[in-house]
Amino acid sequence: MASLNTLRTRFGVVLSIIIAFALLAFILSLKTDMGLSGNDPKVGVIDGSKIRYSEYIEVYNNLKDQSNISESNEEQMDQLAEMAWQTLIANHVYLPGFEKMGISVTDAEREGLISGEYYSGTMAAAFTDPRTGQYSVEGVSDFIAQATGNPQMQYMWGALVGQAMREREINKYNGLVKGGVYVNRLEAEEGVDAQNKTFSGSWVGKRYHDMPDSLFSVSDSEIKAYYNSHKARYEQKPSRTLSYVVFEVAPSAEDMATLEKTVREVGDEFAASDDPKAFAKNNRFGKITDNYRSVAQLLDDEAEALAASGHDLTRQLCISKKAHLILPTHRILDAAYEAAKGSARIGTTGKGIGPTYTDKVSRNGMRVGDVLSADFEKIYARAKARHEKILRSLACEYDITELEQKWFAAVEYLRRFNIIDSEYFVNECLAADKSILAEGAQGTLLDVDFGSYPFVTSSNTVCAGACIGLGIAPNRIGEVYGIFKAYCTRVGSGPFPTELFDQTGARLRDIGHEYGAVTGRERRCGWLDMVALRYSIMINGVTQLIMMKSDVMNDFETIRVATEYEVGGKRTSYFPYEVGDDLKPVYREFPGWKCDLRAFTRYEDFPAEFKAYVEFIERETGVPVKIISVGPDRGETIVR
Repeated sequence: MASLNTLRTRFGVVLSIIIAFALLAFILSLKTDMGLSGNDPKVGVIDGSKIRYSEYIEVYNNLKDQSNISESNEEQMDQLAEMAWQTLIANHVYLPGFEKMGISVTDAEREGLISGEYYSGTMAAAFTDPRTGQYSVEGVSDFIAQATGNPQMQYMWGALVGQAMREREINKYNGLVKGGVYVNRLEAEEGVDAQNKTFSGSWVGKRYHDMPDSLFSVSDSEIKAYYNSHKARYEQKPSRTLSYVVFEVAPSAEDMATLEKTVREVGDEFAASDDPKAFAKNNRFGKITDNYRSVAQLLDDEAEALAASGHDLTRQLCISKKAHLILPTHRILDAAYEAAKGSARIGTTGKGIGPTYTDKVSRNGMRVGDVLSADFEKIYARAKARHEKILRSLACEYDITELEQKWFAAVEYLRRFNIIDSEYFVNECLAADKSILAEGAQGTLLDVDFGSYPFVTSSNTVCAGACIGLGIAPNRIGEVYGIFKAYCTRVGSGPFPTELFDQTGARLRDIGHEYGAVTGRERRCGWLDMVALRYSIMINGVTQLIMMKSDVMNDFETIRVATEYEVGGKRTSYFPYEVGDDLKPVYREFPGWKCDLRAFTRYEDFPAEFKAYVEFIERETGVPVKIISVGPDRGETIVR
């Protein structure tokens, strides 16, 4: 058992183990005039750093207290002084070097040093049983037990462990130095020869530097001749011997079969496409059906690109704790529900949004804040089991192994972001008189309450949804910008009164590049619908309008606008509860402007035909069109 007295006796020996070899530039001088340098004179220099008397004596006294050395023993005091200097050297040279090189001792290593798993001269000197000569774990346990409630023993224990860890770091450093030493074969041979060859002789000579250069004259031809006759002496042998092998990279029969299958599938899709150009554009990064992109993949692409430009998403983007998570099984449920509807399918993006909202309103959803919970995996498992029960009832076959791996990788990436209580954050910004721009993700007629139900999304897409989504009061809403195209489009199923099924619709699609951003599907195109536009303005409280893609209709001879609907032989300006086959749009025609609007930079310079189109929209809606886009570039935006 290591008692306090025993440990004190051994402590001087333990300390001497810590530093064992010469270090970088070490200059020590004790020639300082103690009385001429003030109250804290310089007593030495270590690696360029001045060592003051106060620093030295503090280390010295600490070691003396720890080791219980008697001041009457001159030899022990000299050893103590040397240990103090070695400690200072370690503090000024070793430790900074360890930090720069990343040398440290892990918690597991620390436990191993205490248990004896890793050898430590420090711990061995303190806790070796003299009877057996073996490291005593029982002695360690007894000492720790004795240290309970004893500050002095606790301090000594901490010092022991610290010195053992320092010793471990030094051993790691020595290992790095040793591993960096390389002796080639030539050096080894020369070393052996030098140790084993003996000779005897006699010689006479004169020191070279005693001979003036003026006595000798050596021409270039002599130097060259000498070199040619002694080439063997100057031959450089290779320091490395290199060998390499070549592996032919050739596709296997299985590889060729897979490639052939993929080519056939893509060929079938290409043949079925009405627009080869659009097909090529939408499939330049892979097949349309392979459109899943996780947050982890976003990191590899957009996120890394932004970080390289000085915009780190993980620092600049905040995510609400209350946002709901789309699980892998949500995506499978989305596809299963769509398949079960047959011809009545909605035409969702297949991203699992609808099933996620179902869980939200049924109070079974997982939220972003759950990723911070210690029970995250249990919460996920419960949600997954509930979804799988539904999928079994639908007789749905699926494999989410790969999708689940991507999802968990995305969750790990998500944890790097600022996950916040967004309602407080937004309201604090408002209180600080900061401007907040809230962008709706989808059009008004996709609103779950006020859209063309059931062909809608699962959320409130109208302006009031910003209050719910952000957690702000309605009276905090300022300007409401209504963004619309100069014509109409729709993705997926659902009513579309002004849809064009002829060449005009296809022309709008081609010129406007109207293909779904997520799915790559062709968007349905038609004329501007003033009934739907007025309805949207009313529901959202729009104060200013922004008209996009005006340039798409640059070359049309005639442009039509639906001003009313005819339902059952009666006209109405109201958007109906249901849009059936008996609904017919009532059109008004406008002459086309037949010129490139991108040539103009002021509203006043636009052709009269285009200005008549814009001003008609303003009269019909009662809202000014303040911003007009005439092209895809930022500079092609006209602000009135």
